[in-house]
Amino acid sequence: MIQKAADSASIVLIGSFNPGIFHPAWFEKQMLLPATETDNATIEMISNDIAIFTMAWVRIEVVGERFVAKTADESKFGPLRDLVIGTFRLLEYTPVKQIGMNREIQYRMPNEDSWHCVGHTLAPKESWLPYVKTPGMKSLVIESRRDDDRDGLFNISVKPVLKQPLPAKDWLVEVAFNDHVELGENKTALDACKVLDEDWDKALTRAGSVCLGLISDTAK
Repeated sequence: MIQKAADSASIVLIGSFNPGIFHPAWFEKQMLLPATETDNATIEMISNDIAIFTMAWVRIEVVGERFVAKTADESKFGPLRDLVIGTFRLLEYTPVKQIGMNREIQYRMPNEDSWHCVGHTLAPKESWLPYVKTPGMKSLVIESRRDDDRDGLFNISVKPVLKQPLPAKDWLVEVAFNDHVELGENKTALDACKVLDEDWDKALTRAGSVCLGLISDTAK
């Protein structure tokens, strides 16, 4: 039986940001998160050029052109959206031109044969055998036009999870779904917040359905 081993979601904004203002204390001061979630934050780096830190369930990474908020706690997918919307309603004039609503799911295959079957189905080896001895799929990325009224793309990637903490030897496959929306030039954080408010739940549902469908159809 195929089992879900891990599930994470992230929100990525592309625009123009000031990394120096992002600090755990700022999120507490603005009442976006309680002190119980900010006081014990793990800070990797905070400067005028880059901010990377983890607060309880959410990891924040900010550079001049990119803001990322990510959680590996499925129960916090809704709060992740709320945190980003709350943050950028305060920073409403921040230029934002693209948004990514992303989900990454790792699946545990029942055995090695099922694990290999995913790669064999998505990337058949016959075309490679005349040229290489042992072809194997390391990563596959598929791009598609959107099927709604947003400008942008869907990007789906599939790869085996090769690096695992010892002594584990699970047959894991990761499927990632990137729901990419082009806001266009002269757009602001409020435009991104509107997309998040309207599309976040739909994006997660779509991603979950596609990821599970791909694995179920190929791991036979």
